[in-house]
Amino acid sequence: MSDDTLQRIFAGEVIIVDDFSLPFSGTDFLERPLRKQGLSNFPGRFRILDSTELREFERAIEETLSVKLLPESGVARIRRTGKGDRGQAFIHHDEAQFVCTVYLSDLPPEVEPEDFGTSFYRHRRTGWTQFPQRKTLQLASNLILRSDGHDLAAWDVVEKVPFRKYRALFYLGRLYHSPPACVLDGRCGHERLTLEFFGALAGLSGGDPT
Repeated sequence: MSDDTLQRIFAGEVIIVDDFSLPFSGTDFLERPLRKQGLSNFPGRFRILDSTELREFERAIEETLSVKLLPESGVARIRRTGKGDRGQAFIHHDEAQFVCTVYLSDLPPEVEPEDFGTSFYRHRRTGWTQFPQRKTLQLASNLILRSDGHDLAAWDVVEKVPFRKYRALFYLGRLYHSPPACVLDGRCGHERLTLEFFGALAGLSGGDPT
């Protein structure tokens, strides 16, 4: 990765890395208990990373992107989504400042990878591609997602990242994006791991994951 990777992420670019190496290889990390929240806005099971896990993931991201994250950069939440998990949110933004999504499983040969990846959007009426940082506009963004969050006719697709095992996506949480539509009815048979970093990038203030 080039030295301007952070600037590209700040500018709203989605960084895609294939064959991403998860830390804790050969351990039971992925099997550790996660908290199930039932039918919520976001599907899957959650927990907060402990300080050792957080630092190991930060190191893996720093090495992959050739960037330097802030030491002890706050809090990170891990979310694992798998078969049968359901959520209510479709097009949305995340509270986290910095997000890393890793696709964990193979897809059946009969499905299209584009249908199970992650899509990023521009709202047609406003031209917005992300949750605004100006507080005076944030209510308008919330209303847009409430009225248009499930209406694809109100959006243009800026980028669609196909699903591929061990592909990682790095992006700002405030970008408007969506998982595959199958999460709305629990039909997804693939697995993904989402790491949400709160306050992980220099110059950005994070939200509160609780």
